[in-house]
Amino acid sequence: MQLNSFSDRLQVVASPVFELLAIMFRVHAHEHLLKHHTRDISGQPLELNHWVERKRSMIPQAIRKELAVFFDFESYFGLTLIWFAWKHEVHDSLDSLTEKLLDTPSQEWFPFLLQTGYFVHKNVDDHDPAQVHALIQSSNLPEAEKWKATYLFIHADQTKQRLIQLIQDIRPYVEDDLNQYMQLQNEHVQTLNRYMEEHGEDAFMQIFKTMLQMETKGEEPLKLVLAPTIAFYDTHSYSELNDCILLVYGSKKFEACSTQTMDKAQILSAFKILADEKRLEIIRLLRQGPLYGYELAQRLNLSNSTVSHHLSSLVSLGIIEAVRKENRIYYEHRADQIEKLMEQMRIALIGT
Repeated sequence: MQLNSFSDRLQVVASPVFELLAIMFRVHAHEHLLKHHTRDISGQPLELNHWVERKRSMIPQAIRKELAVFFDFESYFGLTLIWFAWKHEVHDSLDSLTEKLLDTPSQEWFPFLLQTGYFVHKNVDDHDPAQVHALIQSSNLPEAEKWKATYLFIHADQTKQRLIQLIQDIRPYVEDDLNQYMQLQNEHVQTLNRYMEEHGEDAFMQIFKTMLQMETKGEEPLKLVLAPTIAFYDTHSYSELNDCILLVYGSKKFEACSTQTMDKAQILSAFKILADEKRLEIIRLLRQGPLYGYELAQRLNLSNSTVSHHLSSLVSLGIIEAVRKENRIYYEHRADQIEKLMEQMRIALIGT
């Protein structure tokens, strides 16, 4: 779909490729995504729950098994096609995506599969099997996903064909949904336009800064490319590329982040979030100094997905912040925001 230029530092793209990948991730990992359900959206997304149930009942078991291989929430391999599609400018057409995958040699395509945030790419020759294997083994993936990544690498040609086949196989089961979601994407873009006209670009950008909870220190900010999807609902994924930050997000996430005040339900949610012992331990560890996600996982002896869930909850409260340093993200303690949150919680308990 067309790229809408809002300003020199902001663009919006509507993409059927991104939407389909979001649908595939949602169908497989819905229960995991609900754990990250944005605190600012009240109630459970019942309509979304029912949609997932219907899709799962329609999609053959063989296809669902392939979804489990590529769209597991511990590895996100399938979602890396977002960055592949964007780099090769095939995000506007599913047919163009599959054609580009077919035309791209496996040794050039496979490195995209490792762009999940779990790998530290330091002077790695992606064409050297020994170096790639060492990269996989040194990653913060769970052991089962390391074995999977190794297998997929050894059989890279077959892996690529399996992904292409999966895209082709699932399309008939979600084609109507995809068409409807593309209409909703375009409506959401109009919502973004109206918000910017009413509130100005700085206020608009602040919403997405809140969504990312990330600050690039000492550098000029890159252009922000917004790619809304419906199936992501209230979650998001982003990557800092050569010339931009590409943010793929659920349209409901925008609604949540544009809500500025905490109501009674949100205060209650904050109490629940902070009642978890591991989250309090994360806050204490970050008070001593910034840490990367994998460092927190190692110190707490927790899986990547569990730590990611805890971090997402704390970031949603604004009391820790994700900060990009080069190509990696670390987390910082935000004492000022903790004080503000404690004050709101105090008022909720004993009044002003």
